[in-house]
Amino acid sequence: MSEIKVESGILVAGPMTPDATAILSEALAYDPVVLSEHVVCVRTEDPRKGYDLTAVLFQLSSLCPECAVVGFFCDSVAGAEGARLFQGGREVERREMVWAEAEGSDSLSWPIGSLAMTLGIQANELTRVVRPERPPLAQSLEGLFRNEEPTDPELLRQAIELLGQLPMPEVTEVLVRYLTHPDWITRYHAARAYSRIDRGAGLEGLPRLESILEDEDEGVREAALQGLAELIPETSFSNVELISQIDAALEIGLKDEDEDVRTAAEEAAELRKRLIG
Repeated sequence: MSEIKVESGILVAGPMTPDATAILSEALAYDPVVLSEHVVCVRTEDPRKGYDLTAVLFQLSSLCPECAVVGFFCDSVAGAEGARLFQGGREVERREMVWAEAEGSDSLSWPIGSLAMTLGIQANELTRVVRPERPPLAQSLEGLFRNEEPTDPELLRQAIELLGQLPMPEVTEVLVRYLTHPDWITRYHAARAYSRIDRGAGLEGLPRLESILEDEDEGVREAALQGLAELIPETSFSNVELISQIDAALEIGLKDEDEDVRTAAEEAAELRKRLIG
């Protein structure tokens, strides 16, 4: 079976009427493909037909006011893709782009990828055209949320570093796992990422900040204190529990046997005194 290079189609998400089903089937002369509950589409290897059938897209969205009707195309020859969204008899959004001119390298954010993600399906379920592979770092980030560790240690560390900038609970869950990773460099990144943002440390079973200062590696302990130096300016005077954990961590750090750890603790302690009192 030869690889499909170009494809277009019409997708309807929502409860369809019999009339709408008939129009959808007739529009491209193909049987609808069920992608998931209440999500069907008709595809053709015509480069842009489904995308350009404006009258049909308007008609379908008028017949099914509760549905999202999308015309899409994916063309690996031209290196381009696009999607048009119709609702209630009007065009709501249109996105068309050339892969080589994309602002971001992650194809999940491009029109086809974004549409598939919104529908809760894979992009290759929506179109059979092979799209550019997603960057390894993006795949690694998503894998961490599924408890899948990248095989490349450097990718793992980069992913943890990026996650450290996000205050989301699911990110905190990932970081907690890596606070006890066998590799000290990975723990280094996790320690800094965990302590740089108020993540509710000490609550609901989450590790307290001072517990990170018990790590056997001085680099990890120093990283935790570097994270605290970022956390302190964002800490409210009224957050008594968080301040108590910061103080406990600083007290341990100031007595550390390693000079670099003590220096990091001194710098964080000076910040704490100047900004919190």
